[in-house]
Amino acid sequence: MDYPMVSLIMPCRNEKDFIRKSLGSFLNTHYPLDKLEIIVVDGSSDDGTREIVEEISREHSNIRVLSNPKKYVPFAMNIGIRASRGEIIIRADAHTKYPPDYISKCIEYLEKTDAWCVGGPFYSEPSKNTLTAKIITYILSSPFGVGTSYFRTHKKSMYTETVPYGAFKKEVFDKIGLYDERFIRAQDYELCRRLAKHGGKIFMTPEIKNIYHPPSNVRDFIRKAQFTGTCNAINLRYYAYTFHWRHFIPFIFFAGFIICSILVFIGAFASLELLLFGIAPVVLYFILAFSASIGSYLRKKIPLVAAPYMTGIFFLYHFMYGYGTFIGMISADPKERPVSKLKNPYPFKRIFDIFLSLAGIFMFLPVWALIIFLYCLEKEKIFFIQERVGKLGTIFKVIKFRTMNDKEEVKKKFHKFLRSSALDESPQLINIFKGEMSFVGPRPLVLKEVLGSRVIQIRGKSVPGLTGPAQILLSKDDDPEKKAGLDKWYISKMSFLLDIKIILVSLKITLGRRWESKGKKLKDLSLFDDIKY
Repeated sequence: MDYPMVSLIMPCRNEKDFIRKSLGSFLNTHYPLDKLEIIVVDGSSDDGTREIVEEISREHSNIRVLSNPKKYVPFAMNIGIRASRGEIIIRADAHTKYPPDYISKCIEYLEKTDAWCVGGPFYSEPSKNTLTAKIITYILSSPFGVGTSYFRTHKKSMYTETVPYGAFKKEVFDKIGLYDERFIRAQDYELCRRLAKHGGKIFMTPEIKNIYHPPSNVRDFIRKAQFTGTCNAINLRYYAYTFHWRHFIPFIFFAGFIICSILVFIGAFASLELLLFGIAPVVLYFILAFSASIGSYLRKKIPLVAAPYMTGIFFLYHFMYGYGTFIGMISADPKERPVSKLKNPYPFKRIFDIFLSLAGIFMFLPVWALIIFLYCLEKEKIFFIQERVGKLGTIFKVIKFRTMNDKEEVKKKFHKFLRSSALDESPQLINIFKGEMSFVGPRPLVLKEVLGSRVIQIRGKSVPGLTGPAQILLSKDDDPEKKAGLDKWYISKMSFLLDIKIILVSLKITLGRRWESKGKKLKDLSLFDDIKY
């Protein structure tokens, strides 16, 4: 058999308790050792990890130790990939054990599937034989704990959105680029989402096994949860395609718990109804968490008396993950991040968008249900989905209710009402929540408006908006250069007060149902006395 050369890259920092087990599991592989190089990229360990690796490397010539002065995983992976000699790159973790057939299975599934990346689900095992370590391990494999994170909860072969510690053909990195060094956490997830954006597939199979050891104490567990939440929120500012609902459900829980606490405090003095309204969602959460804990007992994972303790850890995990997400939203840059701060027009614009879009989604749910019902009665296509150009020229799909036919003519009175009232645009609240759009900003252009024009230079790093000066003051038939001038003016004047002003004016146009007006939608321009277009 012709075995391909494999480069196994293992970032590590301060892993003296696990590094021997991880390296030992690869040295006991069924794969020919002369076709395997193990590159350990050490992030300035100060606990003796590097000395242990160097000791092992003196006995095994296929182990190399490289230095990573910037410490974080994406830097380590890029150092390792650039130094590698293999046709296959396997990302390994120093906190994980691997079975003897791990490398062989990775090669097998890279060859037998059309996937660009293959990997296996996490098989979590407690790092210590303690009750707390067992509870934490169960939480990280529970749907109630981690939602739809399939590599933690599913043990079946499937195409998926991401896998931990994937295996790639080295040529994939020529197509999609290396690890993004701004992502000090969730860098594997970002790489997988970028791979999918380039047309690649990711395959997960339980035949590729890796045994992960999560933190063994509550302090480290919730600290890691908080940091993960923070990084997910900040990562979303770079690329909208890193968005996934499950990453932000804990934030909704965190915000909801704070709101419920305020209602309980006010209700205790003012209103029994407010008190009960605040208590009910919290009680429901703890019932669900306790039920999940009982489920662990039924699976013989923990004793029944530990269910209340596990319920408390569920709460701390979700609350601190949500708190971390909140910190990521309001912070330009967490202190651990090794990159320069993001230049936002004002630091809470994204937070404003998230809260307002979330409120709007809940408010419009019954309206959307009615609109969808009416479309179903007419047996018509409901949504119009179109590619638009977003921040830094990235492509995203805008969502609207379909109101025009193939000849670009408005269909019926019902559709005319949706357009004049801008209700057809309301599903874009989802685009705003995902970070692909903002409430206020330049127009979300179709691709043909961008090609050969100056709009990308004008827009820079701005996120397109649901509304804005160009949307308010001009009709769709007006001169594109005129619209571009308004976009430029907004970007130069961007501020929170200006956004509030534009939103209020947009509401006025909406209430007057003048969005489809052929003339001026706004008669009084005194609100924008210094506008240029």
